[in-house]
Amino acid sequence: MNNTSTSPFATNRVIITRLAMIHCLFCLLLRAYSHTLPMQLAQPVLTRASYNITHLLYNISGIGQLLTQHYAISVFFTSALFAAVILLFLFPRKSWLAMVFALLFLLLIVTTNVYVDFNQHYLFLLWIGILPFCARRDSTFGLLWEGARYYACWVYGSTFILKLINGAMWQWDYGMMTMKEQIAEYVFLNPGTNLTALYTWLIRHPELVNVGQKLVFLTEGLFLAGFFTRKYDRLLIASGLIIFITTSLFANVFFIEQLDIMIMLLLPARQWVKWKNRFRKGQPVVSV
Repeated sequence: MNNTSTSPFATNRVIITRLAMIHCLFCLLLRAYSHTLPMQLAQPVLTRASYNITHLLYNISGIGQLLTQHYAISVFFTSALFAAVILLFLFPRKSWLAMVFALLFLLLIVTTNVYVDFNQHYLFLLWIGILPFCARRDSTFGLLWEGARYYACWVYGSTFILKLINGAMWQWDYGMMTMKEQIAEYVFLNPGTNLTALYTWLIRHPELVNVGQKLVFLTEGLFLAGFFTRKYDRLLIASGLIIFITTSLFANVFFIEQLDIMIMLLLPARQWVKWKNRFRKGQPVVSV
């Protein structure tokens, strides 16, 4: 049921939910392709016993043992993840489905963080983006969706602040140092590729890498403007794409989960309205 709200996103809940669920399904399929779903981990050993309070409580609860050491339970859990995504796509106003999926996805994040030995912090922005769908009222959803946008701005803006504090912004050769460290394995295993040729050329011109990384740092800082105005949200989307492309090429990271939900959170309400109207126009007319 629609509710009157000052949030312009409240009336676009259905299309936002469905597009977000398509993205979540893509992320799960990507993990299936990478063999990192709980049922694919082949009874992994514990690697992070107390990384933070969440991990500590998770390990004490014994949930990790159930999801990773018992194949039948891990298959059921993985199947439930896919089922929740598909059902929420079909029934986008069912807040209880969103609650179930949010809980399952949180367990997936913590499980892979604990057992894969890599803190996948970028998944938490996607999880925060799922939480607004748990709201029963459209008005509440609209407010939570706008709130998640501020969190997205903080995720990117805080990385800029951190680089100011830890000195990365002020160290001239930081770009070349990190690039060499991240690309070494690829260059060693793929000596004859065009990408290796590009890396080799850049190593011979370190000033380009160092200047480029400083510009990427400043691009992250642009997201701090998102706390004060929506006027530059399209610029922030372009900035996010630049950060994603450069870090994928030169820092050996692929945060597609974070990128897509960031774009959705920054899209203006009028863009969602256009897509909703276009979808309605494309529906066949059924005569009674």
